[in-house]
Amino acid sequence: SLTVGTSMEPSPISDSGARPKRADLPGAKGETIIVVEDDEMIRSLSTRILGSLGYRVIAACDGAVAYEMASEFPDRVDLVFSDVVMPKCDGPEFVSRLRQVRDDFKVLYTSGYTREAFESHSEEREVELLNKPFTPHELAERVRSVLDTFTEQAPHNSKEAEEPAAH
Repeated sequence: SLTVGTSMEPSPISDSGARPKRADLPGAKGETIIVVEDDEMIRSLSTRILGSLGYRVIAACDGAVAYEMASEFPDRVDLVFSDVVMPKCDGPEFVSRLRQVRDDFKVLYTSGYTREAFESHSEEREVELLNKPFTPHELAERVRSVLDTFTEQAPHNSKEAEEPAAH
């Protein structure tokens, strides 16, 4: 088992001495995730891990390609899992552009840089960041955690939004 984001590091061994089993990883509840990563190995491993957990996964090599795919995707996008620094269109730029055409997604960034370096690279302050290298278990846990986090956005079809305000 490899640690995602490095070339040949074994994943950590749990306290019991056994490697985490796939059944121990939190899985999908029908969600769609867009994986945006310029490193082919990390993109492939992340896509396989998330797909094996039952997520519907769309993978792109950079923000420009991801934007084209996501802006035309007819179904809900639940999560964008994106590298921060990429050629052509980086993660924060991609997310900003995508929010102009759809707002149905949460974001989990990944980076080999520190949070401070990320914050100097992006205007976003309240972000979820998974540092590289990460294990399959860490990826599964963080994705599920971000997806399960309550958002303060009103549902798209809420009754309150449809009813006129009382005078």
